[in-house]
Amino acid sequence: MKTFCSSLIRALLAASLALPLAALAGHPGLERGAGPAPCEASRPAPPPPFGAEMLPGDLPLPPFLHGVKLSEEQRDRIFAIQHEQSPLQRENAKTARKALDELRALAFSDQYDDQKAQALAANGARAIAAMALQRVRTEQKILALLTSAQRTQVEQLKARMDGHCGGDSALR
Repeated sequence: MKTFCSSLIRALLAASLALPLAALAGHPGLERGAGPAPCEASRPAPPPPFGAEMLPGDLPLPPFLHGVKLSEEQRDRIFAIQHEQSPLQRENAKTARKALDELRALAFSDQYDDQKAQALAANGARAIAAMALQRVRTEQKILALLTSAQRTQVEQLKARMDGHCGGDSALR
């Protein structure tokens, strides 16, 4: 009787798993390469994949330039601007990470010191603020390279993203 019960339980479990999988196997739209579901058809096209239109060794373009046709000279100048900013951004990121790691360690330390915690938090905040300011400066230098038609494209993309993101642009 025990064998019969365990066989029956195994058979019921197998059937309960097989039915949903069989139903999904025949579901239209789940085939590989099928188009978007009807409710997704009205969504805006996603930005190009990370690294699209990049040459080996290029730095990724800022998101606000996705879909903007750039000349080779513009791409070269954007690369130079980004390359120039990279060491400073990296140093600020390392400083922020170190300060936040030390602050976290201090929080769990037996020898908590509020003044040290404030100093670490201030160091981390300064590094993060420097990164944000450097990013804005870099974006301004890049925007200065664009033609008026390209700037119009950037503004149109920003307006579209603002409309789909509730006013908070995801371009940055």
